[in-house]
This record gives sequence, structure tokens and C-alpha cells, in this order.
Amino acid sequence: MIYPVLEKEMERKGITQKDLANALIRTPATMCNKLSGNAQLTLAEAFAIQKLIGTRLSIDSLFKEAE
Repeated sequence: MIYPVLEKEMERKGITQKDLANALIRTPATMCNKLSGNAQLTLAEAFAIQKLIGTRLSIDSLFKEAE
């Protein structure tokens, strides 16, 4: 995953990539591609993930790429 903050938040909340895929009505493979940087997340998907995780972190913070 190229989003370390998102990964930590998911771990903290016990949310898996499969959970995100189901919530966004995507296949697990598509979700994996999006979270690994092989496909682009839409802004709507990013907001949906933020809401699902239930974090107050901004979209910029949550989806900051690893350096």
C-alpha cells in the first residue's frame, strides 16, 4: 500500500481492503490496485473511505503517499 497513514488507520479500526472493496462496490483486485498505486482513486472513493474509517484526518493526510 502506498498510503501509510491510511494503512495504519485501517489496522487500528480492523478494516481490511476487502471491507473497503465491499463498501465501495469494487472487486478486491480493483481495490488492491487502487491502494497500491496501480490505478487511480477517485475523489469520491477517497471521501467514502474516509467516512468508512471514521477518521477526522483530512483527505490529504490520509492519502499522503509514502516517500
